[in-house]
Amino acid sequence: MRRSGLPLAFTQGHHPHLKMSFGPPLPLGFRSRAEVFDLELTRPPAVDLAERLNAVLPEALRVVGFRPILFKTPSLMSQLEGASYRVRFPRPFLDEAGLTRDALPGIFEARIATLLARDHIVVRRESEAQTREFDARPSIVSLEPAPAEDAGALDAHLRFTPRAQVRPDEVVQLLIPNGDVRTIDVERVMLWADASGRRLDPIALLSTEF
Repeated sequence: MRRSGLPLAFTQGHHPHLKMSFGPPLPLGFRSRAEVFDLELTRPPAVDLAERLNAVLPEALRVVGFRPILFKTPSLMSQLEGASYRVRFPRPFLDEAGLTRDALPGIFEARIATLLARDHIVVRRESEAQTREFDARPSIVSLEPAPAEDAGALDAHLRFTPRAQVRPDEVVQLLIPNGDVRTIDVERVMLWADASGRRLDPIALLSTEF
């Protein structure tokens, strides 16, 4: 940000820092092509913001879109309601689970319907400090096999639910319990808010407000 030369806004005090806030944290080990953040400037930039940032960003990290917002616009964190993930299954996972990639769409079709028909889906989450159980059903919006161009993958649309937000790897564990979820490839492909029954990404959401 500093190298970009943009008119950045900083906090006051002995240790000023950039006035910026990020969207929901990305779990360790997940990839993403859908990260967003709010950035405050002292004045409108006289250059294309994305072009200026991309000129100084590391290779493969790119700003793909931005939109000016008003100071009274709610923060990203307060507007976003969920995230969508593309889960891919590499050979080590398939071998351990005793599956082939061609078999995955049929397995998903049968097991997703059974899973989502349940009123409650109990997930047990263990950590060094404690083990707790929660009902993951309210967090699961939909699960579906990925389109043909990424056949064998799974799309999971998950809602941010306080203290009961399920992770994609936990969903996979429910569907294929004999696979090692540490070997799956999870990519966050969209952050969204529900607007009149449509899932809109943050840029599209802002476009509906101005």
